[in-house]
Amino acid sequence: MTYKFSISDLSLGLLALATFWSGLVYRLFGLALFGVVLSVTMTVLCFIILLKVERKHNQAETAQRAALPARYARIDWFLTGLYLVLAACCFLLLSRSGITGSIVSPWQAVPAAFFVIYFISSLTLFFLLGRGSKIGLVFAGIHFFLTYSVIIFVYKLGFGYDYFIHQATLELIDKQGVVDPRPLYYLGQYGLLTIIHKISCLPLAWLHRLLVPLLAAIFLPPLAYRALDVWFEKKIHPSFLLFFLAVPLPFLTFTTPQNFALLLLLFVILLSAEIKNIFEYAVAAALALAALVTHPVAGIPAVLLVLALIVRGSGLRVRFKRLSFGAIFILSAILLPLAFYLLEKPQIGAKAISLAGLLPALGLSGAGSDNIILNFVYFYGYNFWAVLLVLSAAGLCLARKYGRLHCFEPQLYVAGGLFVAYVLTKILPFNFLIGYEHDDYPERILLAACLFLAPFIILAGGQLTESIRRQNLIFKTGWLVFALLLMCASVYLAYPRFDRYFNSRGYSVGEADIAAVDWIEHDARGDYIVLANQQVSVAALSRFGFKKYYPGDIFYYPIPTGGPLYNYYLEMVYRKPTRETMAGALALAGVEQGYFVLNKYWTDFAKVLAEAKLSADSWQSIDNGQVYIFKFKLR
Repeated sequence: MTYKFSISDLSLGLLALATFWSGLVYRLFGLALFGVVLSVTMTVLCFIILLKVERKHNQAETAQRAALPARYARIDWFLTGLYLVLAACCFLLLSRSGITGSIVSPWQAVPAAFFVIYFISSLTLFFLLGRGSKIGLVFAGIHFFLTYSVIIFVYKLGFGYDYFIHQATLELIDKQGVVDPRPLYYLGQYGLLTIIHKISCLPLAWLHRLLVPLLAAIFLPPLAYRALDVWFEKKIHPSFLLFFLAVPLPFLTFTTPQNFALLLLLFVILLSAEIKNIFEYAVAAALALAALVTHPVAGIPAVLLVLALIVRGSGLRVRFKRLSFGAIFILSAILLPLAFYLLEKPQIGAKAISLAGLLPALGLSGAGSDNIILNFVYFYGYNFWAVLLVLSAAGLCLARKYGRLHCFEPQLYVAGGLFVAYVLTKILPFNFLIGYEHDDYPERILLAACLFLAPFIILAGGQLTESIRRQNLIFKTGWLVFALLLMCASVYLAYPRFDRYFNSRGYSVGEADIAAVDWIEHDARGDYIVLANQQVSVAALSRFGFKKYYPGDIFYYPIPTGGPLYNYYLEMVYRKPTRETMAGALALAGVEQGYFVLNKYWTDFAKVLAEAKLSADSWQSIDNGQVYIFKFKLR
């Protein structure tokens, strides 16, 4: 048998090794010249070992079985050309929709024509995949990237709060090799991006933006196709791969350490469809370790899943296997709540909870009737949890019916433990977070747990697809149109929204925010503080980095949002912008001048504006009133 290696597995192995070693080296030594050389050396050495292991455990059969047949007729060339034109039109629309102002949702800038073209391009790709085109997976990757890259094109200045903090940290690491204090998480993303940047000289900001959406587009189609191939024993229609996009996955649309780690966890889950030799275990283990040094919410479940896979494939007696799976279940249930508890360092006690706070509202939710399109979108969005549960239960029943439930024991034990962890974490009091972030940590665990349901959702969805294929043409056409509409709805739901049904509320950083922080920097004489919202604060971070800290580890802008300066800002905007409140903030930092920044989109803007003008020493309007700056000095 001739040697033939799996490009996707080897690439994943290289990605995982680079992430793990660069993160570990950054934690121990930093990423100056020595750290970079050490990271690259360790990655290359381990990758050579991985290549030797792969060569020993030849995967020619797997690669040949998972490969799509090579067949290209005239209709294939036509579909290929049509898809490329349509995809190019979608990317062009996104590129022309890029803005530098403050918006809540990218759909405020992207025209409705995008969804029409996206629908037609999805239909074209469906037929192209259905014909068994060898290049179909490449086009599927393009379509996945189109689906997950809207933020990259629309938000020219960057998206979200975390992006700017991590970007400023990355730039500081690039300059001086390290940023202290170094936490036990985020290391994998920081290390990987820094290494790629130093080796390739590609812009760090663009590497940061592209990381998660691009990796998802490159690796999810081949991994998902191989999982389908294994679970359905080559009986599933290749075009079913496209309907993965009918599941809204917001964490794949922008880069943060948590999102990157969740993507690595999803890779491990899809790889777990077929692990039968040391090479495949090594790739899965490397991915799990990479996730672990990036974020514990995904890293701990990934490591536990690999341990469960090893137990499943071991020669242990049934009794010992059950005991091992039980131990993994318990660890899945307690490790993450324990990690959050240690992070919180709370007073002993717990907050009262109710069943309603742990589960989605019972009963099917409907949407309004003002707009038939949005009504369809939100009916799907509001009831997606129900669809998820039904498909998961159906997939579980199918696995049991066909005697394959044992194949999914590792995923079931870890998922069950994570659902218990979610309940436990909801009980913990997170006093170090501001009010609207209290539920964030438990929801992260719930998301990780739901990813483990992927095999059962795929089983049920695949069985449904095969049943539909056996029906008449009209029935099949109706279901195809419905599925493509769900894909369009999923794209819309995966991103922040601002419409009659939902308001994501979080405004993006705009040019006016950057102009405001530049004006303050030019106007200030000596030390100062600024009371501003998240967008203005991270705009300052993007312009001046971690410029100034005062005693008590107080940053001169309200970062993080749970810090004392942000509480003073909330006093200014939600109660009254008084000199007494500003004086308290100035005394906290030990400075004599401060600025209060008010954005036009803020709630009760007119009222706060009038009161601030009366209490401030002076004020300045930015960008025709989009932002107001109020200056206070101790007298």
